[in-house]
Amino acid sequence: MKRILIISYFYPESAFVGGQRTHYWAENLHKHGYYPIVVTRNWNKGQTTLTEEVEDNEAKMEKFDTHEVHRLPFEQSTRDKMANKPSMRYFQKALTVWELIASNFRWKSIPYNNFYPYCSNLVKNDSIDLVLISGRPFQQFYFGYLLKKKFNVPWVADYRDEWNSHYRIQPSGVLRKMIASLERKSEKKWISNASAFITVSEAGLNRLESFTNKPGYVVKNGFDSILDKEQTDASKLKILYAGTLYPYQDLSIIEKAIIELNDPNIEFHMIGGFDTEALEHYYMTLVQEHPNHFKYAAKVPKESFEKLMQSMDIGVLTPYKNLDGCLPVKTYDYYAAGLKILLCRSDNDLMERFIQETESGVVVESVESCKEFLLQQLELKESGGEISARNYDLGREYSRAYQTEILAKTLDSIVKP
Repeated sequence: MKRILIISYFYPESAFVGGQRTHYWAENLHKHGYYPIVVTRNWNKGQTTLTEEVEDNEAKMEKFDTHEVHRLPFEQSTRDKMANKPSMRYFQKALTVWELIASNFRWKSIPYNNFYPYCSNLVKNDSIDLVLISGRPFQQFYFGYLLKKKFNVPWVADYRDEWNSHYRIQPSGVLRKMIASLERKSEKKWISNASAFITVSEAGLNRLESFTNKPGYVVKNGFDSILDKEQTDASKLKILYAGTLYPYQDLSIIEKAIIELNDPNIEFHMIGGFDTEALEHYYMTLVQEHPNHFKYAAKVPKESFEKLMQSMDIGVLTPYKNLDGCLPVKTYDYYAAGLKILLCRSDNDLMERFIQETESGVVVESVESCKEFLLQQLELKESGGEISARNYDLGREYSRAYQTEILAKTLDSIVKP
């Protein structure tokens, strides 16, 4: 077995989706000749915020036949302790700026700097063949750079998102531009001694190869397993939007369609959060004005979320304005749970391609076409028909199992026999 060190800030027990990718690899790479050793931080079960105090915060190691997980203590910084104190907001922002600047020059300025000495000891004493580091947070790549310099161990950067390579990322303001300039230089420096990188889409691959001058490979996200579909209320059509809503997304088609139909049997459930206070205010106003149609709940642990999805009929996607190569994790969640996927306006990209290749949903371009679709689905459900019948063989390449095979072959090409 080749021993691979996986550095992953996000990992269960937290509820952050970023940890699901590395968690699956940790539990399944043994099937392909790798013994994963994961280093992460302590999290509370179902934790959805970054800065809260952790109840069981001792360093611990969990050893399994297939892999092991090393959980390091999380220490709240001065900035973290100010997170819920409005009176300290400006001081907190000043500390954040200082941290963003200093972390480009000193690894000890990174809040989770206990990762580096711990990983150094593992590489030194545990015959590590390869290091894989999953970003975000991207400052973890600094550790890969240092480990390569110190031990000459090959390392691979996993870009779940792009950092500085995307054309849409155009910071405004003198301070933000200065920090962005520092981070661009740091990203190029830290990646300079990586063996390769992996990312989740072809569009990201092309930009990152150009930005880093490193070879890249696509290892998509995916669904863990197919969930059993529960029998739902035949008189209700339940629609789900999962995840964070951003300013460059537009849900107006589905919102207006539901309001204009004003059918008491159509419900829209949002489970997740909002990137801005303005978005939160807008949606919560919808909930207050149309309580029978619009519902809201904050992020929930994965097990609870899967249970909730099984009671839904339709999963909503919407394009990200000026952002290509994006297939959000919720797409796989909807598919695995047997929801019919509704894309409100085509992205002319990966979302529409997924729907077409897996025959898992529809695309609507207007309020009227959305209303027509919703009424058809409600009528189908009331008559006892199955809204989401599909052939799961069509989506095999989107499973985490299939993508882990691709990852293993990529790693095989990097690790010396």
